[in-house]
Amino acid sequence: MPRNKLSVRRRSLRCENLEQRRLLVASVIEHEGIGHIFWDSVAQVERFDLDAEQWLSPISLQDPTGRLPTKGHVDGDGIYVAYDKSVYRYDLDGSNPEHLINTQETVQAIHTDGDILIVNHSSGLFTRATSIDKTTFTVTDTIDDYLDTIYGSSISRTHNRIFGRTSGTSPSDITYLDYSNDGTFGYNGDSPYHGAYPGGSRTWVFPDERAVVDDSGTVYSTESLTRLNSFGVRIDELDFWEESIPIVLSGQTVTAFSNSLLPTGSKTLSYEPDYFFVNDTNVLAFQFDVNANHGFEVESFSINELNTASPGIEVEPVGLPFTPDKIDLAADGTVLIFSQTHRSLFRWDPVLEAYTDSVPLIGAPEYMAYSATNNVAYLAYESGLIRQIQFDQDSPEETPFATLPSRPAGLATAGEYLFAVDPSGAWVSHYTFAPDGTAIDEKDWNHFSHEFVWSEPNRKIYHFRDGTSPNDLHSEEIELDGSIGAQSETPLHGGPFQHPIRVAPDGSVVVLGSGAIFNAETLTQLPYSLSNQISDAAWVDGKLVTLRNIDGVSELQKWAVPTYANVKTHQNERQGYALLAVREDRLLSVNIDDSGVPVFEIYDSDLLPASIVDDGKSRPEIVWDMPEPIYYGDPLTEDQLNANSEVAGDFAYSPELGSVLAAGSEQQLSVVFTPHDNANYQTVTMSVSIDVIGLDYGDAPAGSVSGFASDYPTLAADDGARHIAGDLYLGDAIDSDLDGSVDTWAIGDERDDGVSLLTSIIALPNHPSSSSLSVVASDTGVVDAWLDMNRDGDWDDEGEQILKSFQVAAGSQVVPFDLPAGAVAGNTTLRVRLSSAGDLQPTGFANDGEVEDHQVLIQDPSEGFVLDASLIGSSVEIDSDEGVLQFRTDGTVLASVPAWIFSIVNVDGTEQDDVFDVETDAEGEVVVRGSGGDGFDSLVIAGAGALLDLHSLAAGELTDIEQIDIRGVGANRLDLSVEAVGNVTDDATTLAVIHDEDDKVVFGDGWTAQPPRMISEVPYHVLSGDGGAELRVSNPYLLTNPLNSFDVNRSGNVSALDALLIINRLNLVGEDFDGDRLVSSADGMYLDTSKDLKVTALDALRVINQLSVQHAGGEFVDSTISPQASLAADIDGEVEATTDRPNFGISQASSNSVWSYLSDSLVDDAMADEDLLDDEHLLF
Repeated sequence: MPRNKLSVRRRSLRCENLEQRRLLVASVIEHEGIGHIFWDSVAQVERFDLDAEQWLSPISLQDPTGRLPTKGHVDGDGIYVAYDKSVYRYDLDGSNPEHLINTQETVQAIHTDGDILIVNHSSGLFTRATSIDKTTFTVTDTIDDYLDTIYGSSISRTHNRIFGRTSGTSPSDITYLDYSNDGTFGYNGDSPYHGAYPGGSRTWVFPDERAVVDDSGTVYSTESLTRLNSFGVRIDELDFWEESIPIVLSGQTVTAFSNSLLPTGSKTLSYEPDYFFVNDTNVLAFQFDVNANHGFEVESFSINELNTASPGIEVEPVGLPFTPDKIDLAADGTVLIFSQTHRSLFRWDPVLEAYTDSVPLIGAPEYMAYSATNNVAYLAYESGLIRQIQFDQDSPEETPFATLPSRPAGLATAGEYLFAVDPSGAWVSHYTFAPDGTAIDEKDWNHFSHEFVWSEPNRKIYHFRDGTSPNDLHSEEIELDGSIGAQSETPLHGGPFQHPIRVAPDGSVVVLGSGAIFNAETLTQLPYSLSNQISDAAWVDGKLVTLRNIDGVSELQKWAVPTYANVKTHQNERQGYALLAVREDRLLSVNIDDSGVPVFEIYDSDLLPASIVDDGKSRPEIVWDMPEPIYYGDPLTEDQLNANSEVAGDFAYSPELGSVLAAGSEQQLSVVFTPHDNANYQTVTMSVSIDVIGLDYGDAPAGSVSGFASDYPTLAADDGARHIAGDLYLGDAIDSDLDGSVDTWAIGDERDDGVSLLTSIIALPNHPSSSSLSVVASDTGVVDAWLDMNRDGDWDDEGEQILKSFQVAAGSQVVPFDLPAGAVAGNTTLRVRLSSAGDLQPTGFANDGEVEDHQVLIQDPSEGFVLDASLIGSSVEIDSDEGVLQFRTDGTVLASVPAWIFSIVNVDGTEQDDVFDVETDAEGEVVVRGSGGDGFDSLVIAGAGALLDLHSLAAGELTDIEQIDIRGVGANRLDLSVEAVGNVTDDATTLAVIHDEDDKVVFGDGWTAQPPRMISEVPYHVLSGDGGAELRVSNPYLLTNPLNSFDVNRSGNVSALDALLIINRLNLVGEDFDGDRLVSSADGMYLDTSKDLKVTALDALRVINQLSVQHAGGEFVDSTISPQASLAADIDGEVEATTDRPNFGISQASSNSVWSYLSDSLVDDAMADEDLLDDEHLLF
């Protein structure tokens, strides 16, 4: 069995020990073909060679404290062991233990990805995880998030994602935690269903990492956590044969599944294994046994022993007491009788009036439905597995067909499609499946009904909403392609809604068990109804006949339209069960005799006992070869509808000549052959299938709507771009078009969702520029793209191909492109084509892929240019260098334009943690607007000499920013206010600011200094403002008041008390102090007025001299010093005054303006004045 580092499986289970000591299996891991078993009561790792099928010598683990393992993991770099809350790393031989971390909670799981070690220590309702750099053994990141916990976790290294399940919340859901390549945690979320599918407690990632499954058996996409499929069984353990074939342990049964997750074979053991592995040829089942070698008995059996399920013994139905669960008329005229109790599908021949061969079933299905179009019976089992019986085969037997997410709640056929119901999703969900078992559609927020009835003429399923009050009659269209269409209901909302539901063969009316009759199209109740309740109904010779039970006897009733008068009756002493039209002029009545045995009786349209006589007519042979595939949009011709027979007669095709079929494989064509010699030959029905190849076209506008000189080549007649619709496409899905759509705004194709413009395009007559696209591809492919830069209605001009054979991977990516000088401003059209071959033209045919057309705006810089930008990555850098402004994300240039035309950048952040990195030079101002989105979003000033004016920022122009970092490479300045903090932050209260010694922050009025706090192991100054605003400031001056360095006690005033506090603290300590003593001795006071991270007599002297300076300047000594003036007195240098710009401007600070308040230099001058120092008013 080929293995790689992705082949890691984990098993946590308790094993009962019959001896005194209690053994616990902490973890079971497979790595490089070796199974590793971590015992929780023995400090060692047992090892089993899966290919050789033998035990290897165990590895001893040495823990300095003598503890025992609770979780373990193995990769190519070492052994990782959790001892409850402590995590260690060992060499692969168990030597050199290295302590990595102590967590606050019990470790749930350990995962590795290259140089990243992730410790899952979730607890309660919190996702808690820590990532560690395996090369340095240092912590990279931690997360502590609420609700979307990751219990039973597994890892997808391809997607950098941990999967798990919630615990303790309702509804339960599958969850994920993203991490970056350096181990930084990203988004923590759940599936889009929020618990709509069965709950679970463990997860496994498939070897190809495209899917993840939980122990309920529900399979989800690792990309989107949308449901893909279901195993139909709960999973105790999971392994993969040859890295692709799932093998599932569920209780005592080991089952193999196909790639489409249908069961292919199983074996039930006499015991319940604790876990298992699979090698190239065998299944290895491990069962705990205290007396066995290494603590386990290991049974090896061949994968070939996983046999297909076998049906039971054939039951003889003659004289058998039973009540049929479902009756249907088969295509060959026989009657199919489903008995769940006897696990059989009996067959009764109306011509012979006798049972024929029965079909024994594998189990006891909950529902049966039959498709005459496919000549297939479908059986839905409690597990959600649906099996099929194909009666066209020589020996019809059950084979797996599809699997529902949970227990079935209804089953019907809609022509060639299967319609199924289960309680998943909101309320219940309805599903449709193609004849090959492929899922077509799924709709939740739907209804349960005890029956679902198909009408071929109306292409509708009719049902009630049983269990909901008031009840109602509903209909649900099934489109030609099998998708679920429009739904409707009666306007009554409560009334005569009683089973059964029966629809006339011509689709005219719906008759209910209450006797009420409804228009089948509008669902309005007719003024006429039957005079009594009924048990069943059928139509014979176009006349309605019903069955009812009264006073222990059954009665057939015949009704006459339009008033539905009861024109004839026939009674039978037996209990009536069902009616079925077995010929146009013959009716089958199924009754139950006193012994409980079904009795079959045939009547004519006059309710007289009759029979079906074999008329001895021959069945003419029809020859109809499988037609060649056609393209969607091509009408059916005689090339496809070409059945023939040696017997003269007429062929009636359905669909008829000239019809246009929906795109898809195995579309059904049928023909009714009526021989001219109807005395000797029967009328015959035959069907074949045809593949209809879907084509995707563009939707660029014609010249008449665009105003351009030419029509874009969109239509097939113009050799418009077209692709065969398949598995390679742009965005989430692709649809098929009959032809191109010349739409005014190039939005005629609803599936054009795979391409979007990330940054604005600008028209420059003499300068090149660049922009970028976001391209989402379903798989690896090649992109060609064109932009009509001169707005003339074509993509043929020089420079208009902006991408040529650009390679893209599956998923979302940034695709930059260059624009030459000379583009014409205004709305124009972009065409993007994805294919596997590439090197396409803007016209013509491609064997795969998709084409998308989009209207885009080329902006005129003279009209106040605003650069709109959408983030794809988690960071954005904006800088101006040598006259060129560049906008980058994660190192990729999204846009490049000359700085002289630049005014404003509009940025839309992602749902993750974003970083806006802005750098300016001396050539101009950069104004940033927009939203950081969800997550913790930071604005970073990377340059020098920048001025950030938040004080003048209008509300709503920059929002959802949680942190501003102005450290850059030189001195920068930030202007703030209480109102500005409320405007820019996500919660309208809290903003973090980071700066260093050469930066300036003007806080504005309304702030009060609070004691400094440690937040996530980082010391912050905390300022509180009006309305609950909070500013967290991080700078090098740990114990210097950020509002006023002389305000030691944070009173808002500078007085002699501030100097006395420093002197008293020095007297208590007895000497100058710094470092840890500075922090521990501060008691919430800001003692360091000189910002040298020391407390000395100089700090008190600076307060005294500040008081002297204020007094000398004519100020009252004890007056409150404004925060702005205090800050200005504490920083050196000259900066520009606050501007009145309406936007958030980041520009060069002016070197010509001066502070309007005192500077440190004035204080220093005062301290150097010996006469001033000798002044008596400074002495205590």
